[in-house]
Amino acid sequence: MKTKEYTQWMQRAFLNVESALGQELITPARLCMTEDHIRSALVRGLAAALPGQAHRIRTEETVAWTNNVSWDGKGKEPGQGRPIQHDIFIAPDNGDSGLACEVKWLKANQGNAVLRDIWKLVLSRGDHAEQGAMRTYVLLGGEATHFRDTINALYHSKPRLADLSWQRTEQALPKPKVLSMTAILKSKKGVEALKELLQWGSNGTFRTPPDCRAQFRTVTRASWIRPRDGQIVVGGRKLVWNAALWEITAHGASSSKMLGWANYKDRFISNATGKDKG
Repeated sequence: MKTKEYTQWMQRAFLNVESALGQELITPARLCMTEDHIRSALVRGLAAALPGQAHRIRTEETVAWTNNVSWDGKGKEPGQGRPIQHDIFIAPDNGDSGLACEVKWLKANQGNAVLRDIWKLVLSRGDHAEQGAMRTYVLLGGEATHFRDTINALYHSKPRLADLSWQRTEQALPKPKVLSMTAILKSKKGVEALKELLQWGSNGTFRTPPDCRAQFRTVTRASWIRPRDGQIVVGGRKLVWNAALWEITAHGASSSKMLGWANYKDRFISNATGKDKG
């Protein structure tokens, strides 16, 4: 399957997310939306959009690098703990590398959790050339305040962690934005998010990260906001929900360099001895 075909598949599946959000908003009882709800909506949308490819769709798929040995060179393995998993996965087919998608329904400012998901996706994508790489997506939804607070926190951090632009201008989606993993590693928040992802156990042991490109771009593939006509009021306040879908891609990135993990290793290894430099 070509990159454009994956894009169209995800955009069509997003229509089912819009439908699920709209249906929930009109219920006369208590309004309730969860991460499982929005994830299930995307999975159903994927299956409905391309029924012939539905057999490839997985949920909670373990990442290929979850059992990488410890970064300290001692060869320790993660053991029996919960593996690292992608929320939604489309298995490879006919020589392509498939697709992974992380999903969040934001009930607070969850910038750190979104950063972990970004790290998870780019590490799974690895160092492959764009043409043969896994397609990687992030689906975020939430009540407007939490949705925007999360996106704004990532944008306004110094250095900037991620530019997840989503609002349409005259019906046009935002232009692609730079996603620099090098800049993220210059931030304490960015390092902490990676530590939380790679660590296992309580003794500060970290998996060896796979090779990874240093620069990507985020491309807004779809966005949704509850229409303004009519008001949904809960607990005396107006309720507005947002949702958006981004692809993380190396297409159009200005650099094809890899992250030099050797330059960052000390931040992780020293953490285990209580001398964290991050």
